[in-house]
Amino acid sequence: MLFDNLKVLKASMAPVFSIMVFSGILAQPAFSLEDKSGAEPASPVEKQVIEPEKKKAIEELLEVTELSQRLPLLIDAFKSNARRTFALAIIPSIKNAPHNKDKPRTELKKMVDDKASAMTDRYLELFKEQVDLENLIKEVALQVYAKHFTTSEIQEITAFYKTPTGTKARTVMPEVARESMVLTQKMIRPKVKSIVNTVLTESKEGDSQEQEEVKKETEKN
Repeated sequence: MLFDNLKVLKASMAPVFSIMVFSGILAQPAFSLEDKSGAEPASPVEKQVIEPEKKKAIEELLEVTELSQRLPLLIDAFKSNARRTFALAIIPSIKNAPHNKDKPRTELKKMVDDKASAMTDRYLELFKEQVDLENLIKEVALQVYAKHFTTSEIQEITAFYKTPTGTKARTVMPEVARESMVLTQKMIRPKVKSIVNTVLTESKEGDSQEQEEVKKETEKN
């Protein structure tokens, strides 16, 4: 059989989710990804030497899975998340500015939206100037697939994606992943709400008990 190797079976889904991996990495603007630990900057990545046959096999896999054609989706997700991050970052400064004190909530919201949109546009402009995203994704894929799979395994994965089932997997799996995340959130929300309420209640009870103890101690003195 084509997929006797369980490792290859699991790997057959990997290219479908590659775009989501990069989306997660690039979703946050640079300032939110800074290392504040004070550690030395990371040294340049050492690239492994990939034999020509394996490199050709990986490039064919990337072509079959149409990874580069998914870049617009990645950019859209990147833009949406970056805008949200900028908005959260500037809300305090706009809200607390003295000259905005008496402005209505709707006006403040518009100010945040306009400022976040402008910052996001500029951020994406600079990002596109400085980062060749398509080549970056290709280079990362070459390094990672070369590390974890043999040439024959990569060829088997490619063969799967050329079948009708593989073609459907490439088309449907991103939506399956999206729906799975949405459904998971809906199913877990009641439990999360209950847990949050429990923690808040315990916190209030703890504060009340602490205040009572302070009161008793004060009365003793």
